[in-house]
Amino acid sequence: YAGAPETTSFDGKIATIWEKRDMPRVEWEQGMPEKEEIVPYVDYSPAPNMDDANWELLDGRDDTRTSPVVRDALHEVTSPEMGDSARLRAIYDFVNREVTGDFGMGGSPASILFEKAGDRGQLFEALVREAGIPYRMGRAMPWRGEGRDLTRPTSAVFSAPFLWIEPRDSEAHAFFMGSRHAPYGLVPEAFRGSDAFLCSENGGEIVRLPQGGLDIDNGATFRVELGAQADATRVEGDVVYRSGGGYRFKRRLEEMPQDDRRKFAESKLSSYFASTALETYELPGLDTRGEPLVVRLSGTMPQYLSQQGDRFVASLGLPASNMTGRFVHRPERVYDLVLNLRDDGVDEYDLVLGAAFEIVTMPRDHLAVHELGTYSLTFRRQGDGNTIHVRRERHLRPARTTPEQYAGFVAWCKAIDNAEQAKIEFRAVR
Repeated sequence: YAGAPETTSFDGKIATIWEKRDMPRVEWEQGMPEKEEIVPYVDYSPAPNMDDANWELLDGRDDTRTSPVVRDALHEVTSPEMGDSARLRAIYDFVNREVTGDFGMGGSPASILFEKAGDRGQLFEALVREAGIPYRMGRAMPWRGEGRDLTRPTSAVFSAPFLWIEPRDSEAHAFFMGSRHAPYGLVPEAFRGSDAFLCSENGGEIVRLPQGGLDIDNGATFRVELGAQADATRVEGDVVYRSGGGYRFKRRLEEMPQDDRRKFAESKLSSYFASTALETYELPGLDTRGEPLVVRLSGTMPQYLSQQGDRFVASLGLPASNMTGRFVHRPERVYDLVLNLRDDGVDEYDLVLGAAFEIVTMPRDHLAVHELGTYSLTFRRQGDGNTIHVRRERHLRPARTTPEQYAGFVAWCKAIDNAEQAKIEFRAVR
């Protein structure tokens, strides 16, 4: 609400009036800001303070009190000579191994152990507490790439529970209980570099979580070999998922029938290369906790090369970024475009020409930088020039584009899409 309110007195009281008239009609735009930025908005309430948020979060604590059952479980998986870091990983592995169900009937750590179902984060905290490892409760908010008003730190602002663990033999770090297959210490993408609230009985504080951490880039590495004939192209390689979603999907794959697993593998190969015929696939490390999801593929591509006159052309073999389709929904905007997303990926492959073909033309590199992130698509001849190395790296972050900046943003998206439409040209060696 811009402007000062009016005040009036009656019967010894003072009324404060906020009024707006003849406001323009709000037309919906995809990616527009929250309603509080669009319509007149007044929050008329006592300003909260840090102590309010701290005690609200403490009131919502899970039951992590110890019991003989919890104590026995801790003694089973740890030993007195272990340091804090080793005990944390032993506790983490134990909890993910023992608690296989998501929903339990009880709410205590002991009942979670008995039923082998329930809140793994609650049980983990109870065991850490019993082990005497220093920690504080925390709540994080997603990082959106824009300023966030923290002058009113209500508990609702901070939504994601975590523990701020302070082991005595290593650095303090944030712990989020994610998928059972995720490695210890994986911080979800949305909370890297975000503001977080740490609470304790001595008071709360706002801290910034570290930006880095374990590798979360998804991607693929392939080797494409051209045969003696245009229809004799072969491909093999790995598609790797290191993000939190990839670790969660490992559990679904474990429970899939073999036919569905093969269909999944076929869809992965066809998302990179058109008209493929899958021959073999593997899922190495599928049942290994802490290892990323790897889909190992091999097959043929009889239509990879298409003849155009005396030349042959090949598409890049990369899933389209589709920047225009994802982010450009109208030629002009009235409101800011707010993009709350994260997209990290590195895809690369070697194209081996063999003795039957030679390069005529290669696409130009495309490098692009924007507030939304960075993008690069490069082509390099390697070895004796008989191999082309194609690499695409994309890192997108939450960003905000004003209507005045929108035309430049649209051009940035279209340039990326156009770069990915380029083709490599060959000719047969006579």
